[in-house]
Amino acid sequence: MENDSKVDLREFEGSYLELFLASGIVFLLFVFAVLWQATNYFEYWETNDFAKPLFLFFVMSTYGWLLLNALGCAYTLLPIIHQTQFFRKKDLRVQMSFCMAGHVFITFALLQRNIDYVTVAGLIGLILNAIGLASLSIPTFRVSRRKLKNFDQLGKVAYSLGIIMPIFGIIPIICWILVYGKTSLEVSMYIISTFMIGLVNLTFLVSHFERRLGWDLIRDGNTIRVFKIYLLFTIIGITGTIFSTFFEAIPEYLVRLSQALPFFWMFYAFNPSKVLSNIRKKYPVSKPILVGYFILFFNGLVFLIPQQNVTDFSITFQPWIFLISSALLINIGYGSYMNDDHLHLSLQSRSNHRLFIYSVVASKTLLFYLLFTYNFETSINFFLTIIWIISLVIVIFVTSQMLYKNLGVGSEGRKWSSTPMFYTKYQIKREE
Repeated sequence: MENDSKVDLREFEGSYLELFLASGIVFLLFVFAVLWQATNYFEYWETNDFAKPLFLFFVMSTYGWLLLNALGCAYTLLPIIHQTQFFRKKDLRVQMSFCMAGHVFITFALLQRNIDYVTVAGLIGLILNAIGLASLSIPTFRVSRRKLKNFDQLGKVAYSLGIIMPIFGIIPIICWILVYGKTSLEVSMYIISTFMIGLVNLTFLVSHFERRLGWDLIRDGNTIRVFKIYLLFTIIGITGTIFSTFFEAIPEYLVRLSQALPFFWMFYAFNPSKVLSNIRKKYPVSKPILVGYFILFFNGLVFLIPQQNVTDFSITFQPWIFLISSALLINIGYGSYMNDDHLHLSLQSRSNHRLFIYSVVASKTLLFYLLFTYNFETSINFFLTIIWIISLVIVIFVTSQMLYKNLGVGSEGRKWSSTPMFYTKYQIKREE
């Protein structure tokens, strides 16, 4: 693994597109599995054995749609920023093969009528996914041991996420063993959404606002502190969620407040007043990321509001609302902006992606309504659930159209470049 200023990075040109495609395939598998479940009668829904199937759907959305997209961005940018070959092409192939095989097994599990078959096939899928993610830690750890001159605002955080990928992979397996009912399902979804997806989204926000745009929303040297406080609030939220399952005497409002803290901090850490000031000054910015950032405050408020009409079959939608709003907007918005950088589009000529934003917000709004009224025994909410699934299909269609319409090399006078605009400055610093 070379570590000089002239590293041949052509091996990874356009590699992010493969992971974006894999993310889209998992989304289609997710939609297929949901429609299969909705149109077939499975007895385990009647016997309240619904926790494991719902957990598998959640894993497909977090580790499939979002994390694969995030890894695509990391594969592309980290070698350019640090001028060091973090991974080889074979590492990408191994990781993708195991992760995709895992999601295929998870989809197969969701097609089974017997809950025992769901349990076995689901576990195999989670293990395969964990192996794929764990494969990323070895090359990342090798790079972390080198004394790199760090010109990156993210510092060690950028590659630290790669080192803890085995932890990300093991968490769903542990949750799978412990998930038996509604309460354990809620704890598992909260852990994954805050610890894994929350950290990824926080990284994207720092990367976009600080590294890419240079808005200086975080004081110099305080980036690591932002992550430490977020992890602290995440631990508090997870602890409060777990304790509430064993100690009913704990006031419910304290539990909900502890769950909301990570989202409020992620919003507050980026100086909302300065963000608004930059918007008024019409500074260029990714509109999906900007909207996703402001919805973070709403995500925190959702945890503070008690769910209505709670029954044994009620489903906690708060983590889903985060995924279908802020997480999706920030994740896809970052990938789209990076692709525009590869096309060397001027900041003023870039699309606002309004259709994408509107479709995500509409889907989130419908999900928010279901949060307070959900009861599977009512036909209207079953119908609205189907409508929500359709809205997700629209979201992924709009997302695909947004990401791929400008990818043709040389089409419409736009030439794809292996080094995205703005990131050439890291090469210059290395040579200096």
